[in-house]
Amino acid sequence: MSPPHPGVRICVLFLCFSVLAVAVPVSVPAATAAAANVETADYEYDASDLLIDDSATRSARLTLTPNGNAEEGDTLRIELDGDHPGFDVSGVTDATGDDIGISPAATTDAIEIELTDLRGKDALSDTNVSVDVELTATDAVAGRAATYDATPIASVTADETSGDLVGDAVMRVTVDGRAEIEFDADTIDQDLIGENLQTLDSDQFVLTFSEDSVLVDDGDTINLSVNPKIISEGDEDGLRIVNAAERSTLDQNISSIDVATSGDANVLDGHDDQITITVNTVDGEPKLVSGEAVAVGVQLAVETESMKRAADRYRDADFLTVDVEGEDNAALTKNSDVRTESPVVLNIYPGEAGSDGFELDGIESGDEFGIGEGRRLSIDGVDDRFGNEIPRAKVNITLSGHETYTYDGVWTATDGTNGIVVGEDGALDAPVGAFDLSVEVIDVPGPATQSRNTGSDVTERASGVGVYPDNVTLETTTQYRDFDVDGDATIEVEVDLGVSDERIDRLDLELRREGGNGTVRFERDGGAPTATDPWEETGYGGDGHLGQENAWMIERDLTAADFDGGTRRYVLDADVADRYEIGVAVMPSEGRLVPDASKVATSLSTDPGGANRDRTEIVATGSIDAVSNVSVRSGHEFVGVDADEGAGVRVEFEGFEDANGNAITNTDEAVPVGLGNTDIGDVSPVAGESSTTVQVDPTTIDGGAVEIGTDAEVTVEVADGTQRNRTNLTLVHRAIERSGGAWRTGSISQPATLYVDAEGSRDLAQWNPETGTYVGISANGSSDTLESHRIGHEQLHRGMYAYAESGSLRIGFEYVTTADEAIGTDSIELEPGWHFGSSNYGVSTHATRRLERDANWVDDTFGNADDAFVIWDEDRTDRLHDTTSGIEIDGADEPIGHDDAYWIEVEETDDPLVRRIVSPTYSRSEGGDE
Repeated sequence: MSPPHPGVRICVLFLCFSVLAVAVPVSVPAATAAAANVETADYEYDASDLLIDDSATRSARLTLTPNGNAEEGDTLRIELDGDHPGFDVSGVTDATGDDIGISPAATTDAIEIELTDLRGKDALSDTNVSVDVELTATDAVAGRAATYDATPIASVTADETSGDLVGDAVMRVTVDGRAEIEFDADTIDQDLIGENLQTLDSDQFVLTFSEDSVLVDDGDTINLSVNPKIISEGDEDGLRIVNAAERSTLDQNISSIDVATSGDANVLDGHDDQITITVNTVDGEPKLVSGEAVAVGVQLAVETESMKRAADRYRDADFLTVDVEGEDNAALTKNSDVRTESPVVLNIYPGEAGSDGFELDGIESGDEFGIGEGRRLSIDGVDDRFGNEIPRAKVNITLSGHETYTYDGVWTATDGTNGIVVGEDGALDAPVGAFDLSVEVIDVPGPATQSRNTGSDVTERASGVGVYPDNVTLETTTQYRDFDVDGDATIEVEVDLGVSDERIDRLDLELRREGGNGTVRFERDGGAPTATDPWEETGYGGDGHLGQENAWMIERDLTAADFDGGTRRYVLDADVADRYEIGVAVMPSEGRLVPDASKVATSLSTDPGGANRDRTEIVATGSIDAVSNVSVRSGHEFVGVDADEGAGVRVEFEGFEDANGNAITNTDEAVPVGLGNTDIGDVSPVAGESSTTVQVDPTTIDGGAVEIGTDAEVTVEVADGTQRNRTNLTLVHRAIERSGGAWRTGSISQPATLYVDAEGSRDLAQWNPETGTYVGISANGSSDTLESHRIGHEQLHRGMYAYAESGSLRIGFEYVTTADEAIGTDSIELEPGWHFGSSNYGVSTHATRRLERDANWVDDTFGNADDAFVIWDEDRTDRLHDTTSGIEIDGADEPIGHDDAYWIEVEETDDPLVRRIVSPTYSRSEGGDE
């Protein structure tokens, strides 16, 4: 019976397969059609007009942009919402233009638009369909004034194109029920000269009742009082209610109202400050008044001249408050029953310019601001001749610099925000530069206008206003910041203003050395941006002073043409190895960068807090003096210098330094390196990389120049000598690999120390014919090294099986090289049965050996028929030689390699079969076949 496979003795392997669930992203195609677009028509009505005149008609334009294909004859239909009665479509006209032809038609509650001529188009994603629509609102809407504030009342109900306009709102309505009472400072100033004079203004407001159930008793009252919160101290005698009267009533259940004024609110000083409205119901019975409305006319008076300076205090002021709860009404019980909370809005507008014009707050000659500092010019507002702030003046602005920039129709403030916005989305997109600035006021809110001003200058001027970049950065254009002071390597720096080229008018730019010894030279980078003569002479040459040759460079009057994407680049060089601090400053032109020739520094005429400056560090390095980290990345514990079946060794060099400890990454210098006393080439830092590697074939190491069995040493020839770096990589003569996780055969051809390298469980097993079992020679031992004295004749005779659970096992051979370490020559008797034989000869002498010579029988040759034996290959599938009587297989010349093993099957004979075992010493040689 044949011996079992060694795996039967060693272990049973369980293989676990894990299934990974992989989430595969699904790519969804983007929609190709443009999104539907609607520009709604907005209508605004006055509630009191509706009550007084029964109806009012307004016109507005609505625009539809279908987002799909269309055919002539397709229609778009728009219908009024039935939840909003009181509105009728009274007319529709074509406003589309020449893109396509349409035919609009209208009924009182719908609009239909037919596409009559598409001008050869089929896709309408960029075509607008526009119509002007007249919408009439009736007095019924007045009772619901509080519900209409940009309220949608119509939508698209049909779209025969392939678009998706259906459901989009297209008409919105606002109904205003407030009275607006307005005065201006000029009128007050002109009319209130002397005593007992006043200036008046009138309007009407609407009170509407909640749509919830609101019950009113005949005689119920509503008080409207002056809001005490808006009356400033000292103004109590400046305002009064002159008159109030009924104008109209939506009178389903209200027959009429009585309106009276009084001073009962006690807010104004001796003046009427309250309006009392008494409701008279139909038949004098309690009535529901939900949704009804009354219009009341009101007249206010300004009675003191001091109010001409009150424009800042009375701007969109809610003048009256509504009080129901305190009137002892039987049914009308809460303030929310009356929907109009602030029925009168008071505005006192500023006046005209004075003899010196309007006062523009914040503008002075020499002012500066950063282009990114909130991005606003320091025009904080406009004041009239009385000192009133004009909250929203319209101005024209001109900036005169290298170019002239005009900005017409700019508002000084919007939504309560002071200042003129100069950001990318603002009205004033000021560039970097120095300017003469003029601001002309062309309009202010209220009655005051420029046309009324006959003798005042409405233009404010300021000279030398500077706009500087406040996001200046200086950095190298690569990820490294060093260069070789002695080699050809240089370094480039880039000044980035943080703005685009079109936002550059004219400026000065300075580069300077702020730290480091030696001369630093700046040179313009070739090509764009525009080359200029960069030097501003200072008259000094070195020794800590600055000049053209020693890191002081000022370029004046740079314009947009001198930049590329808001950046400008320079090449730096130095003559002394050191760390250098390089600074940059950017200011609007006009000579604002003024050199200080007494020290290595600069002086600005003004200092915007460092926002226009930056600095960076560069390093001019000397010769390579050390490598801070040298390591071997082979994944192996040992390598064979004469033969190695594994991958090469990767030696990694990280952290090149000069004598001052400065990191070197940008140099053309290379230093020789060696592994195991053998030159392996030159290495140099790779610019931008953290490390440099050299791939080494371990068989190129000179085995005669190293001590086998010791750890390899990596040498680096640096400026001051040889840097020696120990490694954990042991040098052996030969290394073989048994990969794949399976059992592989091998042999120990001659005396050697064995090294084993594997992760996890591993085994080296030999077949013992006496016991019929496999015996481990390195079965998970604590040591991975088998010393040479433990390998006797039996081990040299026997082949082995090698196994590693991790799938890869390396075996290293450190052969005996001196005669006193050899174990001599002996013979092994092969009893009948199976024997697993090993190659056995000097591997340094022979590359292979003939089977007949390797078997090395003591008494006989292969040709002796009396010796009944069979030699099989390692897998016991092929016979290599057979002397059994009657079988003619002569494999005496079969080549046996260094690691080959074979099975010997010995028959029962009178004389035992004896194999002579040799133990040669090892010397490096190419060897030959025998």
